[in-house]
Amino acid sequence: TGTNMSDLFEEDTEVVTYSSLAECIEKANYLMAHPDKAAEIARKGQQRTLTQHSAQKRYERVHQIIEQALKKA
Repeated sequence: TGTNMSDLFEEDTEVVTYSSLAECIEKANYLMAHPDKAAEIARKGQQRTLTQHSAQKRYERVHQIIEQALKKA
């Protein structure tokens, strides 16, 4: 998985992460056996994405960074 997923999402609540093939297989098997849990994680991840990781939110953050840089110049 990506190295900064925990900066963006709550691990195993909003996104499923793994650090090895064995862990990936273990988590995949668990989620296939517990589809309600998989759906809950998907729903929470989607909600986080829609509220905090939209293009609009990224534009706002870039704008803030540019404004701060210009104030220092």
